[in-house]
Amino acid sequence: MTKHFAPLDKPLVAASEFLDFVDQTAGLLIGRGGASGNVYAFPHRTFQEYFAGCHLAKGSRNFKSELLKLLAEGDYWRLTAQLGIEEFLYNDNNDGAAMDVAYWLCPLHELRPAEEKAWRGVLWAGHFALEIGTARLAQDDMPEGGAEFLERLRQRLIRIFTENLLPPRERADAGFVLGRLGDPREGVCTLPPVWVELEGGKFTMGSKDAEDNEKPPHEVEVSPFKISKYPITNAQFGKFMQVGGYDNKAWWSEEGWKYREHYEWEEPRLWRDENFNLPNQPVVGVSWFEAEAFCAWLTAKGKEQKENGKQIIRLPTEAEWEFAARGKEGRKYPWGPEEPTPERANYDDSKIGRQTAVGSYPAGVTPNGIFDLAGNVWEWCLDWYDGNYYTECEEKGVVKNPRGPQKGDWRVLRGGAYWSDAIGLRGSGRFFDGPVFRDLNDGFRVCVAGES
Repeated sequence: MTKHFAPLDKPLVAASEFLDFVDQTAGLLIGRGGASGNVYAFPHRTFQEYFAGCHLAKGSRNFKSELLKLLAEGDYWRLTAQLGIEEFLYNDNNDGAAMDVAYWLCPLHELRPAEEKAWRGVLWAGHFALEIGTARLAQDDMPEGGAEFLERLRQRLIRIFTENLLPPRERADAGFVLGRLGDPREGVCTLPPVWVELEGGKFTMGSKDAEDNEKPPHEVEVSPFKISKYPITNAQFGKFMQVGGYDNKAWWSEEGWKYREHYEWEEPRLWRDENFNLPNQPVVGVSWFEAEAFCAWLTAKGKEQKENGKQIIRLPTEAEWEFAARGKEGRKYPWGPEEPTPERANYDDSKIGRQTAVGSYPAGVTPNGIFDLAGNVWEWCLDWYDGNYYTECEEKGVVKNPRGPQKGDWRVLRGGAYWSDAIGLRGSGRFFDGPVFRDLNDGFRVCVAGES
């Protein structure tokens, strides 16, 4: 430190006074003592990461070789590397250097699935691309760049979380990055949803080895129906908003419109929260009535297309939802008997803390190809909730297409969410909420009615 103050009359005193100032007044450094009393640290890790990133950028000839070392150490160094890219962009005005790094991390040649370090590089390239900007990247005329790079990057990000190419939390991050870059998967950001056809049939609803409201198990028969492959996403719900869905009384039930006006709903509760509003995340913060209105609008939209004119789109009944999750064989979880892990679902043990991009857990898919029926978001069902309803059903024998009680105070929710424990993810698990509640983990999926 003294050498930087050498031009002054008393450099040692000046250096000492400077260190006292940044430690005791400015808070830029914190004294840690040590044998000589001259050990200092940054007050926050981000300061260290920033200067480490600057060091990477200033030694740009070695940037790539240093990145190779960092990629091998997991996601720990990702922010440091990104801050180095930002140094290129904002302080050096060298977007070419930043783009070259992104292209190098997501190259033209194919990557082997076993190369975890290479796929982590793709994820980091996604973060760097967001900093550089898709418009700037699309205009670049380098052979490995341009729009072709962005398409290559998107497809590889999809592979990261659909082929389990990185650990769970990094796979979730790949979904978030893809949401910001533009998720091209069918039925994720577009309508109509991708439908999964279920032939229907008899199955045992409920469980004798579970919560009281899941008892007694009883026989149910459901007609054939179609259910959406994923929960409805922010992008899909946004299309309802874009055509004035909150202002058009035609899509709302009488009771729903009353509450919409009373509470002045104009958008989902978390619509402007960047942690919850990515296009490919399930929409959350919607009441049962908002989900109902979306279904009415989507039904009318389908009638504009002759081939879909007779489809009635609505929320699945509780019985339909459980049939989709458990099948005729009565699976404990949508994927089978194995207990949940962060490889299979987004729940409390995953430590993600918000909803992930739909379809992020291929290990948790049903045999029919339905995603996210366990964890991620609770899903509204059509039925009123009654904890004793199953007893009534058992007394009737085989119940065909049950729709729950005629009235109630609560609507059914199914499937668990990102904060749920493993118990909440069981296919027979039941939960409920007030139909006007707009919880930060309540979403929905839709079905095409088998029996309307």
